Amino acid sequence: STTGVEGAHRFLQRVWRIAADVAALETRAADDGDDESSVLSLRKAAHRALAQATQSIEKLRFNTAVAQAYELANALQAALR
Repeated sequence: STTGVEGAHRFLQRVWRIAADVAALETRAADDGDDESSVLSLRKAAHRALAQATQSIEKLRFNTAVAQAYELANALQAALR
């Protein structure tokens, strides 16, 4: 339905904004050297979520893979606050 497509579009826009914020954080951390531990924890969370999503897709558990994407977006947004 069109509402489902609109919801997916809003989520992708949100992920795009979060990715831009994370990229800016990594740039600042590289320049300052202060937030290296927060950047590292964000990278670990991303790798963990991607690994779990990959396993879910391999087992044909697509809803679980999508849920991992939502959880990662929430974790990244929380870390940026």
